[in-house]
Amino acid sequence: MRALTRPLSAFIDASVDLNDVAGGDGVLFVRNAVGVAGRGVATSVGIDDAADFLAELDHDSTVPGAGPVALGCLPFVPGSPAMLAIPAVQFRKDASGATTVSVVGDVEEADEIVREALHP
Repeated sequence: MRALTRPLSAFIDASVDLNDVAGGDGVLFVRNAVGVAGRGVATSVGIDDAADFLAELDHDSTVPGAGPVALGCLPFVPGSPAMLAIPAVQFRKDASGATTVSVVGDVEEADEIVREALHP
């Protein structure tokens, strides 16, 4: 599986609200406008396999330290099985307001995937 990460400005000349990106059917992990919003599911992985899966992605990034993440809910019972989703498109905003976009899967269609995520 492949992944591509670029600054948001590589796709559009605007800022995004992570709540709007996630909408009613995406995923969202945000606090004080800082966090990650995703749409679609490239794949799901077990919690114990998530770090290895992400590390092994064929990842093309022009943003140092930025890349895809896995999101999900964790059970309260230690050792219980859990699955995490790796969204097909992810928007990550940091405290400075800088936003990066990661596309996982069909990276050749990244422009279209990002536009569709912003205007579902």
